Amino acid sequence: VSSHSSSVASLALSCGLCCGFDSGEFAICFVLSAIVVLDAGGVRYTASRLSKYLNQSVPETEPEGGKFNENLGHTPLQIVLGLLLGVAVSALTHLIFNS
Repeated sequence: VSSHSSSVASLALSCGLCCGFDSGEFAICFVLSAIVVLDAGGVRYTASRLSKYLNQSVPETEPEGGKFNENLGHTPLQIVLGLLLGVAVSALTHLIFNS
């Protein structure tokens, strides 16, 4: 589960519930969420795949310290689950503390 996606989804929903979904604050949170989710799933996932390829290309004589980090991005399923978790936590928190 993507903690990045979860946290920005929770932030955006909380801001929308508190400030209104037509507020400037929600617009800023929504754009931030979109950037983070696209980064987690697109750029970072592609860099992770490139790291795996480069690590396979390195000769066996190279020391382990020369390996690239392969755990950079998230799969689409991890991102969706993170978004759902963030929305659920934010909605439950709003219901509990505003009732």
